[in-house]
Amino acid sequence: MRHLKDLVSSFPNWVTLLRMALVPVLVLFVSRKWFWAALVFFAFLAWTDWLDGYLARKFSQVTPIGKILDPLADKVLIWVTIWIFEFSRDTFYWVLMLFSVDMALVLFGGLAYWLHEAGKVNERAIGANTAGKWKFGFQVAFIVSMFLVELGFSKDAISQFFILPSSALFWAIFLAWASLIGHIVSFFAVRKIVQRAA
Repeated sequence: MRHLKDLVSSFPNWVTLLRMALVPVLVLFVSRKWFWAALVFFAFLAWTDWLDGYLARKFSQVTPIGKILDPLADKVLIWVTIWIFEFSRDTFYWVLMLFSVDMALVLFGGLAYWLHEAGKVNERAIGANTAGKWKFGFQVAFIVSMFLVELGFSKDAISQFFILPSSALFWAIFLAWASLIGHIVSFFAVRKIVQRAA
């Protein structure tokens, strides 16, 4: 009940929910092949990830439910968008690896939240870490570069002013693993602190 109140009363959480709710509009743009509109709209939705975090810190509305909801909304945005594109077989396997690690992060986040509610770990075990935030950035870059490919930009042209899809994907995978390992290490560290304090 407390977390439902946090969800409803926190404006940053509404921004997070809006990010998820508007993903079907992005899918509609892509299905109509309105790639410029889709690119701009995707950039706006990705920007709301920064916005909800900024508002939560500025107005002291950081909540456990918000720490779980925010990365979940990010993954809905990222993965619904990524699976819209068509990939070569080799690229598909790398994308699938990134997807698998991201889903492991979702499961781990859910476990950490459940253990926090049970008093087994403190709030530091919940939410995105630095590697996870950078991972999201490179996932956004990967999607933007894929939109640029769909818009007819050559790889040479993209490399002149942005990052190639393959490079963004590589760094996203690397940071996904770093984020997962960091969460595991942090989880056991804060759990020991809670156990000693009990």
